[in-house]
Amino acid sequence: RYVLSFFVRNAGAEQSNPSGAEATGTVETGASDARMPPYQVTTQSSDVKEEVTDGASALRVVRPRFRSVAVGQSNPSALGSNTLTVSIRSHVTLTRRSTVTLSGLTGAGTGDTDDLPVALGQSSGGFALPLARWRRDPGEVVLTLNKDTRDFNGVQVVSFTLRNGATAQAAPSVTVTGSLRPRVVPLGGGGGER
Repeated sequence: RYVLSFFVRNAGAEQSNPSGAEATGTVETGASDARMPPYQVTTQSSDVKEEVTDGASALRVVRPRFRSVAVGQSNPSALGSNTLTVSIRSHVTLTRRSTVTLSGLTGAGTGDTDDLPVALGQSSGGFALPLARWRRDPGEVVLTLNKDTRDFNGVQVVSFTLRNGATAQAAPSVTVTGSLRPRVVPLGGGGGER
């Protein structure tokens, strides 16, 4: 039994694992070579890899996405200082330059800033973004990573403080979008990100 491994770079689009993969080869048998007939390769695997069902199947590719995002607050009082806590979980390792945008945080009294301080929770080992961008209208905060996370399936917890508005309101509908940049391993097996 021989084990052959090599690196490939996944495509940018989702795909299920391909069928019909074959292995062929030539075997040296002393003075001459013998061609081996094609052999159907098993590419199916039901194993979960990076929180993706069948993620261990050869060339099963999924787009980066959030597994869960939750937002909570510390103070519902009008004009109060309110710390919003965001828990983020992705099925891929988030790397530097990945962004998470929370939209719909309407009714806050805090003015626009590119320097909104961000605190990191205890679960956020390796997650680093000391500042965020805040826009009161449309109630949007943009978190940008500036260091690699260490754990692809860990919950990343960040918090920031806004001043509540002067009028009472129901909780707004908050949406989350992102530009998730998964870790890219250069072909040839070296570590690091491009």
